[in-house]
Amino acid sequence: MQLNTKTLLLLTTTTTILPILAHPNPNPNPIPQDLTQCGLTNGPCNQNGCQGVNNPDTGLGTCTAGHFKGCPCASVCGVGEVGPCAGNGCNGVLKDGLGFCTAGDYNGCPCDF
Repeated sequence: MQLNTKTLLLLTTTTTILPILAHPNPNPNPIPQDLTQCGLTNGPCNQNGCQGVNNPDTGLGTCTAGHFKGCPCASVCGVGEVGPCAGNGCNGVLKDGLGFCTAGDYNGCPCDF
């Protein structure tokens, strides 16, 4: 079998293009490459796949997952409201005599032991 230039070009193009067509968008939820794409806040820390760590002192948190990974989010720690360290998926720990959630919607928020 003898390959001519047209056949070779067709084979090369086909092997290059087909994998791209099979996965037109391999990552439908890309992480912002530049934090300037974040915006001021990207909704609450416990929504939009953010899995944010709340900061009750500043009112902002940081997303740890999803499209907004690394971006700021609105802290969901209630002002004057402190829930149980053993409830709501909090997985609370005692640090310097104070309880803090280490998981779930209230990750980073204070909690009662």
